[in-house]
Amino acid sequence: SITQNVIYPNGGLTVYHTVANASGGYTNSFIPVSQTGLYTETDTDNATGILSNTITYTVNPQVNPHIAISPTTGTLGVTTFTLTGSGFTPNGSITQNVIYPNGGLTVYHTTANASGAFTNSYVLTSQTGLYTQTDTDDATGILSNTITYTVNSPADFSTSAAPLIQTISQGAATSYVLTVQSLNGFSSAVTFYALNMPSGYVASGTNWSPPSATPPANGTATSIFTIATNGSTATGTFTLTLRAVSGNLTHDTTVTLTVNPQVSPHIAISPTTGTLGVTTFTLTGSGFTPNGSITQNVIYPNGGLTVYHTTANASGAFTNSYVLTSQTGLYTQTDTDDATGILSNTITYTVNP
Repeated sequence: SITQNVIYPNGGLTVYHTVANASGGYTNSFIPVSQTGLYTETDTDNATGILSNTITYTVNPQVNPHIAISPTTGTLGVTTFTLTGSGFTPNGSITQNVIYPNGGLTVYHTTANASGAFTNSYVLTSQTGLYTQTDTDDATGILSNTITYTVNSPADFSTSAAPLIQTISQGAATSYVLTVQSLNGFSSAVTFYALNMPSGYVASGTNWSPPSATPPANGTATSIFTIATNGSTATGTFTLTLRAVSGNLTHDTTVTLTVNPQVSPHIAISPTTGTLGVTTFTLTGSGFTPNGSITQNVIYPNGGLTVYHTTANASGAFTNSYVLTSQTGLYTQTDTDDATGILSNTITYTVNP
């Protein structure tokens, strides 16, 4: 007979008995169900009183992996999610399989503490949508439950301008309409600014009307930016930046402004007297909008109005030559700069038989 002295993890001694076979050996199988931790055992041969060697063995808690996350819905780049786990192998490694909203699998690793638990906190910054996660206890291969959590886009806004391109002459003014579109429920005040203005533009506290606006959640708001020029405003083509700012959110919209030299249309004709069907008259113009269209209003000797059209060159000038063949008498002409509506001086010329 054999006496088995087992010291349980709680320090208590429990004595068992068994019997050796004809060869002096034995085999016992059992499942510990009462305590987890370190067991120590020494057996005694009752016939001789001789002690065996001492063995130790460890019984871990039954593995039942479970994970949870809080909150289950958050905002990209803002919300701190806290993932907790329990029921894993104490001090054991854990494989975390996370399926991202785009369907891709990303694998992470963590380690349980002595109680088989863990806590991980993080802020997600890459994708919005539904995340799915299942953790694996590496020591046993047992899977946890599956959790899902949703990451939403942060509240934001976009901007757009109309028109994107404007052309004016020195001394004139023009406007752009900037529209703010709320995204993901954004509904905060947006303040407007303009950058990269041409030198010499007319600064005004009322360039923006209104200077700030608040769009309703998932709605729009608008403001009108007006730029005025004078005779000293720089000419050329400028890229303007219309900036909208709300808190730490900044969105820029680019528009184009072309400022042409100040328009002062002037026309002249040479000669001022000629012969019907013979003389070539040459009409010249200057001070018009560069590359702009021009309307020419000519009153014939019989009092009838005839309208012609021409185009200024890049310098705002033009030259037209022609021979008159229909009427003799006094002609009167005034040209109009179509871009500005400004009239030129009036000229007269006479055609003799």
